[in-house]
Amino acid sequence: MLASLFASGELYVARADMMFRFRLMQRDDIPRVTVLEHQLFRSAWSAEMFTEDLGQDYALSLVLLDGDLLIAYVVMYLIVDEIHIANLGVAPEYQRLGIGYTLLYNVLQVARSSGFAFAHLEVRQSNLAAIALYQKLGFERVGMRKNYYEMEHEDAILMSCLLQVNPKLQTPE
Repeated sequence: MLASLFASGELYVARADMMFRFRLMQRDDIPRVTVLEHQLFRSAWSAEMFTEDLGQDYALSLVLLDGDLLIAYVVMYLIVDEIHIANLGVAPEYQRLGIGYTLLYNVLQVARSSGFAFAHLEVRQSNLAAIALYQKLGFERVGMRKNYYEMEHEDAILMSCLLQVNPKLQTPE
């Protein structure tokens, strides 16, 4: 399973010229992840939502650390041959350094080499930076989810990519 491939390791981010540590999210991480989530998103996940995913066989949650500082996280759902990126966040002071791109690129590469066929996600319609990031990784707009973000009454764009034939996953940028 993918969890064993992501148990722990290092991730080099070329644009930042820094090495970070990643590992599976643990229950002790939930308070820090939740604080970061609330800094990043108005429609933030609760601590209970992150905790619930830790106990699910289909869910895989990772954290990225700079020393002891939790700087990013990703929550994925693995269903048959599909990977759904459910949540991704990078601390504001670490944004625009290529961390989100590198983390997601590596997740998609591992999923691809493990035989997964598709990756899907939803993104806020107004989040142009995230949309550009996903397009850079080969995601395409495939649909719209009306009022997906209920608090803001904002639509989400559904984006997908075919992992096995995605040319943007052939070599890192």
